[in-house]
Amino acid sequence: MVAPIQKKLPEKTLKFWRWLSPRHFHGGELNQNGSCVFDKPLEEPQLDLWFDTSNNGVNKEARLLNHLIEEALEGTDIKILDLTHLSEFRSDTHPTIWLGKKDAVA
Repeated sequence: MVAPIQKKLPEKTLKFWRWLSPRHFHGGELNQNGSCVFDKPLEEPQLDLWFDTSNNGVNKEARLLNHLIEEALEGTDIKILDLTHLSEFRSDTHPTIWLGKKDAVA
C-alpha cells in the first residue's frame, strides 16, 4: 500500500496521511435518519463507550483501520495527521445539529 505512494511523490515532499473523522450518530447513519444530538464535548468515559474497540463502539472499524495504517506507515517519511482522537471529543460541533434533521430520501 505504501510503496506506490512513496514512488509517485517527490522525495522532499512533506507527506501526511489523515486519519478518519469519527461518527457521532444515534439511531443509524446520517443518511438513515440517524442524528447527532450532543450539545457539549464528550467526556473520557463517553469516549470509551462510543469508540473503544473492545466495546464494539460506532467507530470500531475506523480505529482498527487507523491502527493498521499506522503500522503500514512505520519506517516511512509519511506523517500521520490524527484528527480522530481530537474530533472524538467534539461531537457538539457536528454540523447536523445546526442544519436540522434531514429526510433520509432527500
